[in-house]
Amino acid sequence: MKFLLHVLPLLALALVAKSILVCPNGVHSNCYPQIFQPSNEWQVVREDQQIPAGLHVRLNLETGETEARLLQAENDEKTSDMVLLDSDEGSSEIQERKDLQPRPKASFKKSRVSETELLDYDSSVIEVLDYEHTKDAKRLEKAIDTLIELSHDIDFGVQLSSHPLFFTALGKIAETSRDSAIVEKAYRIMGSLLRNNPEAVENFTQNNKSGLIPKLYNVLQSKEVSEVVQKRILGIIHALALDMTYAFQNFNVNDASLSEGLNSLISVFPSLKAPARDRLVLILEDLNLLENQGSEANETFLNFSRDSLGSEKQFQTVFRTLAELHEAENLTVGKDFLQWLSKEAEERKAGLKRRDGEHSREDTEFDSYIASARHVVFGNPNAARKADEL
Repeated sequence: MKFLLHVLPLLALALVAKSILVCPNGVHSNCYPQIFQPSNEWQVVREDQQIPAGLHVRLNLETGETEARLLQAENDEKTSDMVLLDSDEGSSEIQERKDLQPRPKASFKKSRVSETELLDYDSSVIEVLDYEHTKDAKRLEKAIDTLIELSHDIDFGVQLSSHPLFFTALGKIAETSRDSAIVEKAYRIMGSLLRNNPEAVENFTQNNKSGLIPKLYNVLQSKEVSEVVQKRILGIIHALALDMTYAFQNFNVNDASLSEGLNSLISVFPSLKAPARDRLVLILEDLNLLENQGSEANETFLNFSRDSLGSEKQFQTVFRTLAELHEAENLTVGKDFLQWLSKEAEERKAGLKRRDGEHSREDTEFDSYIASARHVVFGNPNAARKADEL
């Protein structure tokens, strides 16, 4: 073994002497050997460089750059912002770790990390990234348990949120796993990493633009999802909503173009189980969209729909959600709400309702819908027929 430790680097150096040069963009003043030239220190592997076998190779999670050095007899370096890789796998797989695109399907392979190392940060991250290929549920569970313990650390959250593949891999595990405990823990890690960590939230929003957040809302609407998982997902959304910049861009009650998150939150309310509805109301309270009234969640949601929405689009979204909820669960509707609904319907029917934009055909259809819902959904259906006769 010691012989190989000395011979392989020498062979690599010999190859360098004969290698061709790589000149990015044809700039000859910036050329470098196509074969990576190793030393005892970590060096960045540059674009299109080939890595000889027998080297220590790692991915720097902070910079996203691949680094390599001569193989050491004893590797005592343990740093939380690096992931060690096998150089024999070549630069192609390393590049895949940098890309947002999912890696191509491959046959199952033995994990690169020894089981005793799963208590270590780096190896746990690798296990999550490699699960699509290893499919080793037992090892994944140990890795996730380790990450749960570390997820409350602010620096840890910053590092992992800056990794473009980690949240994608963790989200895929949560979506596809049949183990309810793994699903719950995966979402718990996401929420813990982002909670009270503005830098992590910024990293997350910059590096996860592949539809991860809309998928969270889709999961919330699934009939099969448990109330625990619903609360974990809302924990992720809550952590994002507490960031002022993210809240302004996604939960803006005064600008319909900046209210996608708010509209999504409203639309999932009927699908939530009671404890999750309480958590959603808490999010609205922390967004200063309603006061802490100490009321039951459904009643609070009724008041929110009546008092808090500024734009017509937001109002239409929440009212349709409210009607759906009432039809499914027969909510207790107070006298104040019914009086407000009656006034709202009459103003729209008489054309007295103030608009925040051009009145469209969809708006006209909604005016008819709210007039009908006043009786059919929230009141006496016979009253609707009488109103039509007048």
